[in-house]
Amino acid sequence: MLYQKNITMSKAHVLKRYSFLIWILFFVLSTKAEQQDYYFRQISLEQGLSQSRVQCIYRDHLGVIWIGTKWGLNSYDQSELKSYFHDREQPNSLPDNFIRFITEDRLGDLYVSTNKGIAIYNKAENQFQPLKYNGKPFNAWSYLQIGDNFLFGGEETLYQYNLMDKSITTIFPDIDGDKLKCINRIFQWSPDVLITSSKKDGLWMYDLTKKKMYRCPFVKEREINTIFVDSQNRLWVSFYGKGIACYSKEGKRLFSLSTKNSGLNNDIIFDFLEKDNQLWIATDGGGINILDFQTMKFSHLKHISDDEQSLPNNSIYRLYKDQMDNIWIGSIHGGLFAIKKVFIKTYKDVPLNNPNGISERTVVSIFEDKDTLLGLEQTEEALIFSTRKQDVFRCWSICPEVTTTHSPLTLFYVCTTTATIICGQVASVTD
Repeated sequence: MLYQKNITMSKAHVLKRYSFLIWILFFVLSTKAEQQDYYFRQISLEQGLSQSRVQCIYRDHLGVIWIGTKWGLNSYDQSELKSYFHDREQPNSLPDNFIRFITEDRLGDLYVSTNKGIAIYNKAENQFQPLKYNGKPFNAWSYLQIGDNFLFGGEETLYQYNLMDKSITTIFPDIDGDKLKCINRIFQWSPDVLITSSKKDGLWMYDLTKKKMYRCPFVKEREINTIFVDSQNRLWVSFYGKGIACYSKEGKRLFSLSTKNSGLNNDIIFDFLEKDNQLWIATDGGGINILDFQTMKFSHLKHISDDEQSLPNNSIYRLYKDQMDNIWIGSIHGGLFAIKKVFIKTYKDVPLNNPNGISERTVVSIFEDKDTLLGLEQTEEALIFSTRKQDVFRCWSICPEVTTTHSPLTLFYVCTTTATIICGQVASVTD
């Protein structure tokens, strides 16, 4: 039995919905060349982002995307975009508007690093509480969580923050007067060794067992843009304007890649990301370069001036992969991009009584739930239900003015050919 509720809609509203669907389908199918497997969604100033340069991205345990910019913090829950700023009149506001990184501990507390210290965000009270060392806020450019401890990369020191007792200690890498300045990246390279980088002071290593920090012996260059440790424990190093180098876990340089000797299209690299046995590389002007580990060949995601479905901007500063395997891209001038891989399968109309295809060619609406891909067709005869797992279709006769699909025991909303919305829950369906 179906419970029905009719709501009259204007023809213009219905046509608008259909036009949007057609645009989506065109958008997916018209993506070109190397970018044909991906589609992009942009969140920029027009959508309410506080600033166009995205410094950092983080998805919390509730699924909220946090976006740090050069001017303000933003949260995006897939439906609403909020902004947070420093307010002199509010002592529990954001300490500063320049955001360096965002992270979360295992208890769900959110940490936001700014130009004037780290703050812990209390979601229930909508307040920011400064994290202090010796009674004062401290600056940090990077972080790494190891067990019950956060390591924060600061100016000439590492701050160790214990999540259990909330204590903070420091690790000073001072060797014969040589000091590490502004630790902008921290990675765990082995169970006992951390590797850190500074933009103008090279690479350093920290022995967790010996509690000793020392210069990386196999990388002599001092100007380091960024570093990354992949799943094979290889170290990737970006030298500003000089491409990248890859090192084994033993410290041997395996190879170097640049615009001169490879398919890399830009030598200024800001960030790395590993996904599906590929290295994603954020460049300043060349978009995203993707290195396949098996073939060692590059593909590219770039902005193309005459292609609205291409990457919105070619200057990429940050790459982030969330727990759902979605990739988020922080650009220098264009805000935030969400990127997903597109899987396209074509279903054609089939002869009557064949359950393995759709009933006719004209599709006017699509809906998706957790278990079933639902297709709404412009037909006067059939209710069509398609299972994602089995790739088969089932059809049931319905009243002539209604065109819909649903899965059993699923709440659904249906746009019909007579400009009517039907809302109901399927209790049982019979052929």
